[in-house]
Amino acid sequence: MAQPFSIAELVLIQWLFQPGAPRLLDIRIAEDRALDPGALPASIALPFDDLTGRIDAAKARASVVVVCQGGLKLSQATAARLAERGVAAGFLAGGLAAWRGAALPLWQGEAAARWIAPWTPEPQTCVARWLVQRLLPHASEVILVAPDQIDAATKPFGATVLPPPDELFRNLDRALPQLTYALDFAESAGFAALCEGHAARLGPQGHWFDAIAGDLDALVARRAVEHVA
Repeated sequence: MAQPFSIAELVLIQWLFQPGAPRLLDIRIAEDRALDPGALPASIALPFDDLTGRIDAAKARASVVVVCQGGLKLSQATAARLAERGVAAGFLAGGLAAWRGAALPLWQGEAAARWIAPWTPEPQTCVARWLVQRLLPHASEVILVAPDQIDAATKPFGATVLPPPDELFRNLDRALPQLTYALDFAESAGFAALCEGHAARLGPQGHWFDAIAGDLDALVARRAVEHVA
């Protein structure tokens, strides 16, 4: 029988910005959320006693990491339940308390469930979409429309216009050096050329955003290694 794995906060923060990043399940009880309302980037809040119907969704990711306040019985038992059902599941050692103790970024405030963005490979929009995937504390959807239909599409879809990346980044309570580096790179002419090149090569119906996101992931991963060194 598969066993759940334990992962340290400094390892997890690097994993979040790599291909195949795990899905984070925040199963803290209501009392803990009220006392500590911050959320890990890209985490999804779920009640720990209602995971049975969520297993298929969990399997959509190669790995799942369960987070509770202290990283003890709640997250460990939940990770074990998921592992028994065939999910590659682990738990954050020390929980949210360890994450906060290591001065790692936490998302503050609400986040829209749906965003509207243009389908053109505009650099700032590409970076904002990437941040939505990597940082938002739940699975947000980005709906792509023609640039001249942005405002008109918000009401029918119940969506919010995707803001510039620096506005999204401000929802983190502290900076992460490699993310700051990625945002600076996004302002460069080199990144604009990269976006245009992927779109031209893969076409309007191609996976050009996936290619751009992969480049940003690689950039952040390299910067993380340099920062640690």
